[in-house]
Amino acid sequence: MPPGPKKRGHTHYKTAGEKSSSKRSYFAHYTTIALIFTFTHGFFLGIILLMLSSNRPDLVAFHLNVDDLVFGMGVIGALALIDLIVDLPSLKQKSFLWLEIHTGKRLAQVLVMHLTLIFGMFAVGFFESEMALLYVLIGLKTLIDAMARASNEDMKPEDGFGQPVPKWLRWLDKHLPDNRPGTGKKKGNLDEYWVNSDQQEISRRQNNEGVVVRSP
Repeated sequence: MPPGPKKRGHTHYKTAGEKSSSKRSYFAHYTTIALIFTFTHGFFLGIILLMLSSNRPDLVAFHLNVDDLVFGMGVIGALALIDLIVDLPSLKQKSFLWLEIHTGKRLAQVLVMHLTLIFGMFAVGFFESEMALLYVLIGLKTLIDAMARASNEDMKPEDGFGQPVPKWLRWLDKHLPDNRPGTGKKKGNLDEYWVNSDQQEISRRQNNEGVVVRSP
């Protein structure tokens, strides 16, 4: 099967809210966010574990064990490699939107770990049980997975739009700003904002899906 065309989003990725494509690749965009979250998470986790080992020596489950750490890193690395091997044969045939949604779900899993660290430690202190951390992880993981399934990785750039404004958002009609560009002093209408937002997102996705023409 021949390789798919190179998409503009790979080299000049346009994020939500940007008026034009940046000169930054999607790889740089993704890795920057992932590394910042990962190193921040590791730093605070190390501080918390150090405090727990000093102040609560009875919580043996939170003591650092080098063998367990090495084993855990090996398992995570193996799972990531398997995930790559599964996707690799068809990767070049996928749309850019597939890549964006797929990697976004991976970032959501990183977010789960950060929220678990924050709320889990409060739960451990409140219930005085290390199992509280596990319960928080299970709850957050279930919630994030349910939200992630709402994004279909095989969807087209225009899919998922054209729906009316949800009734529970109608209260925003009273708080929309005046002086929108091109409308003078007229107050914004939620339906107009909704349609305009949909059009901007579709345009952004189509821009990232644009084929890069290679010079002969």
